[in-house]
Amino acid sequence: MVKGTKLTASASPHNKLCSYFNGLSYELKKSEQSIALLVKTFTLTLNIMEPFRIEVADNEGLGHFYNIKALDKDQYQIYNDELERIGTIEIDEENHEHCRQSLDCRIDLPLLNSIRDEILHHDELVHSH
Repeated sequence: MVKGTKLTASASPHNKLCSYFNGLSYELKKSEQSIALLVKTFTLTLNIMEPFRIEVADNEGLGHFYNIKALDKDQYQIYNDELERIGTIEIDEENHEHCRQSLDCRIDLPLLNSIRDEILHHDELVHSH
């Protein structure tokens, strides 16, 4: 080094290297956060689309179990214990009191309304976590 010259902090190879690694560390943390958010979103989507089982009482008070498979946000297939599809329900997004059933639905309307209520309850529980 020439006499009388100073090596400034910004010119130090050590400081440049530290600065570079600090930048990498910051970018890595941002990437980790993005990946964590992606995994959380994917897991939530799987939980929403995962088949689930409900129990619903009929008008005589007898409990019946149904397997429910979400087709998309508002459509669900309903299966009995023998895993036969016995209907499809589409819940009205704007008014949950309304729903449409498939033409081949083998469930009476009061029971279908109870199934709709249980599906909505299940969705509330999944979305609250």
